[in-house]
Amino acid sequence: MGKVNEADVAKLLAYFRQLPLDFQANAPEFNYTSAVLVLADAVLSAHRKYEGFVKPRLGLLRAQNPPLATLDDLLGLIERVSVDGFCKVWNYQYPDKVKTLQELAGYFKHYQLKHQTANDMSALKHWANAVSPADFPSFRVPGIGFTTFQYLRMLCGADTTPLRDQEACGSEVAAYSLSPNRVRRELQ
Repeated sequence: MGKVNEADVAKLLAYFRQLPLDFQANAPEFNYTSAVLVLADAVLSAHRKYEGFVKPRLGLLRAQNPPLATLDDLLGLIERVSVDGFCKVWNYQYPDKVKTLQELAGYFKHYQLKHQTANDMSALKHWANAVSPADFPSFRVPGIGFTTFQYLRMLCGADTTPLRDQEACGSEVAAYSLSPNRVRRELQ
C-alpha cells in the first residue's frame, strides 16, 4: 500500500458525498451520563445484538431501586447480592460477565482516585482521551478484549477513528486526519 495523500482524501470525500448520510442522527448510547451504564453497555455488547439483548438489560439496571448512580453503588450491589445474584439483577446468567463488570468498575474507581477526577463519569472520559490502542496491552482487565477497549473509549467520547488511532501507533497514514468532525465539515 502506498502513501495516502490529499488526492486520496479528496476521492474518499467525493465518495462520501454521494452517500445518503444523516449527520443529524445521534446514537443514544453515546450520550450516557451514568458510568454504570457505560461499563454495563461495554460488557454486555460483546458478541450480542444491541437492540434485543443489551438495551433490555440496561433498562433493568436503570430501573434499580435504589438507583445505581455510581460505581460504588454497583460494586456495593454486587458485593451484597453476590456475582450469581447480580446475574438475576440484569437477567443474564453468565457470572464471568458480572466478574468482568466488577473488575472494570474497580479499575475505574482506582483510576478516579489516582487522577482525582470529580466523579465516575469524568474518570471514564479522562481515561478514554488519555489512552490509545497502544495502551491496550497494559489495560489488563480480564474479559475485556481490544474491540471492547475501543468501544468503551467511544462510549466515553474518545475519537477512535482508525487514522487518529494509527497516529498513536506510529502509522504514516495518520498524517491525514479523517476524524468524524473533519468528514462532517467537508461534507456539509
